[in-house]
Amino acid sequence: MSTDHTSPFVRRGLLRVRAADPAFQQLIRDAEILLATDVRNPRNSCVVYHEPRPHKNDWQDEKTAEVVAVPVDYETDDAEVLGELCRTLKGSSRLDRSSIEHL
Repeated sequence: MSTDHTSPFVRRGLLRVRAADPAFQQLIRDAEILLATDVRNPRNSCVVYHEPRPHKNDWQDEKTAEVVAVPVDYETDDAEVLGELCRTLKGSSRLDRSSIEHL
């Protein structure tokens, strides 16, 4: 049975447990790009958060972005938990709201 995300009775996901871990919170803080990856279909991913960097013409000075892919069970509240964790730890100014709403 599939759960509609608009229902107030969405199952609680396992991401709540992981979100309480200080090491996971630090991983989220350090990430420049956060991807939500579907646990049932890992190719189904979307950007939840991105850290904009100034455009540089000299590619040699460009550093690599810290990308973190977070497994999300779309049939639970994991997407909402990830969005709230990003708002709490990174601020809402760079949240990709369309991706979170899509989740």
